[in-house]
Amino acid sequence: MAIDKPKIHTAIVLISMLVFFPVGIILLIIRFATHYKYNHLRAKDYGVVGHSFMILYGLILLITFASSTGSDDIIPMVVVFGIFLGLPGVIFYILGSTREKKMKNLYNMYYHLTTAQGIESVSRISELTGVSRRNVTQDLTYMIASHRLPDARFDPVAQVVTLGSRRATDPTSAATSTGRPNEATREQIILTEQAAASGLTAQSVTCTGCGSTSSVIPGRSRECEFCGSVLFVPA
Repeated sequence: MAIDKPKIHTAIVLISMLVFFPVGIILLIIRFATHYKYNHLRAKDYGVVGHSFMILYGLILLITFASSTGSDDIIPMVVVFGIFLGLPGVIFYILGSTREKKMKNLYNMYYHLTTAQGIESVSRISELTGVSRRNVTQDLTYMIASHRLPDARFDPVAQVVTLGSRRATDPTSAATSTGRPNEATREQIILTEQAAASGLTAQSVTCTGCGSTSSVIPGRSRECEFCGSVLFVPA
């Protein structure tokens, strides 16, 4: 399964923006329009917009410095165009970084739901994550193509994702294949030891933030490893 790549290469957009910026703007709009359904490309698109604003800002400053005869003319130009071009560029950089972090957290949530909890239905994953079915389908397809979900297959007709040799219902499968316990197994061992020391039994709690399931010792609180929500069970 091939990974969807940018329809217009970043270098082409930036070079067009540098040489003749109206063409660069048109290419940027076309790139945004063709990527509307590809969530994993949106963060890169925001970054390209940020680069474009900074390129225009740099060109204007270069022209200003080359044609100006005194500092009195330069400072107002730097401030004015910094507000209209530099500031939007920084905003799009922040948007790109925020989007990238959001998608990473979402991919981790998908991975946990499919591998640790054995949820295969797109509709159920959509309910638990609050993401539309179309976006869930696109995200899972990308994860499979980029090997973020190894040995997984997606059935577009049944709208389910199935794992291959590693089954979600078998928590020891990863440990068997690698010869050592996986993260979930080690965490369970630690919780079991803590529960034994306190004389209490760890209980399964469903996170209200993301729908994942975690074990919590009564009377103690812990953070959800996927969304950071605080989980607590009264003693």
